[in-house]
Order: sequence, then structure tokens, then C-alpha cells
Amino acid sequence: MSFKLKQFLAFILLFFDAAYSFIQHYNMPLDGDLAGGVVPGSGVQYILRDVLGLQALRGLEYPNPNRFFCHRLLYDYFNNIPEFLQLFVNPVVSVFLSIALVKLLIQLLFVYLIVCIVHGTYKLALRDYLFTACIVVPFFQVNYYVFDLGIIDKSVTYTFFYALPFIFFLITIMPLLFVQRGKTVSKFTWGLSFTCLTICFFTSPLILASLFVFAVFYSCFLLFSKYAINRRI
Repeated sequence: MSFKLKQFLAFILLFFDAAYSFIQHYNMPLDGDLAGGVVPGSGVQYILRDVLGLQALRGLEYPNPNRFFCHRLLYDYFNNIPEFLQLFVNPVVSVFLSIALVKLLIQLLFVYLIVCIVHGTYKLALRDYLFTACIVVPFFQVNYYVFDLGIIDKSVTYTFFYALPFIFFLITIMPLLFVQRGKTVSKFTWGLSFTCLTICFFTSPLILASLFVFAVFYSCFLLFSKYAINRRI
């Protein structure tokens, strides 16, 4: 089998995987939390108006604290994209189509970022991306094994609150991983990383915990590497 034929088969596999994922995302039912984040509910209105949650100092109670960007992105997306899609489809279809599109986009971004981490660069040759992505995509279960291997949740609200913040997390840590691979990191990449780090602070307590765990392991790795180099000297 020629190399070009292998590339073509890998592309076909990824295309049909994305298409099937889109169909699965499209046919998922709406979750009960979506309406409160889009209308929005009274508690969510306070979050959208107060990024830092300073009103808590005056005794105001916030639902889902420290998740401003999750609420903001959910609110802005579903107050604009379905309305745009209604130029082409009916209102009911526009909602389900919007859900399928954003979940598929997050899924594809996840695959791309993981492949970049594996290869240690954003600039990937097509052959490198295709073959590595074929190994990664089975972990993105949407239906049958979603509760065991699912990264993109069935609920679109949970996707905004859990999967999407990890996109920002991966972008934040990628320059550090690239440096350890001996790669040159551009100023734009560092700037994007620090921007996503700021967003991470206001997306989820889970992301902050993940950043802490990463920082501990990364620091241990640097210390061990330095110790190993000194031992050789």
C-alpha cells in the first residue's frame, strides 16, 4: 500500500468520524441547565455583570462561582448563533444545529491541540496530523462509551463548563511543553498562552486545580532534569 493511499484512508477515517460525531451531537436532547444560562436566570445575571464577583464582599451569593467565561461564552453563543442560523433553517433546528456545531468544533480543537503536543509544534505536516489524529479520535466517545471515555459531554452546558475550559488549559501549558522538546516558541504563542491563563482563572475551579497539579509535576521534572545534568557533569 502506497504512502499516499494511507494518507487518503486516514483522511477518510477522520472525515467520517467527524461526520458521525456531528450526527450524534445533533441528536442529543437539550439539557435542563441550558435555558437558565441563555435567558439568563437571575443568579447568572449577577455573574455576567461582575467578572471578579466583588459583590460577594457585600453578602451577595453567586451560583457557579469563578466561572465567568463559561457563562459568558454560553450566553453569547446561544444568543447569536441560533439567530444567525434561522436565516437558513427553522428556529427549532437552529438550536440543535448550533449545539452540534459548537460541540464538534470543541472536539476538533481538542484533537488538534493534542496532536500538536505529541509532535511539539503547531506547524504540522499533513501526514503527521492525519496519522496521529487517527490514534487520538477513539478517545472522543459521544454515545456508547461516553460515560467511560467521553471528553465531550452529552450536555452542551457541561461541554461549555468542562471541556471548553480544558481547551484554554492546553493552550496555556503548550509553550512550556514545546520548550522541553527543544522547540523555539514565538512571542505570539507566549502571548496567547498568558491570555488563556487569565481566562483559566475565571472558568472553573477544576482548571485551577489542574494548573496546580501541572505546575507541581512540571517543577519536579525541571528539578530532576537539572539534578541529572549535574550528576553527569
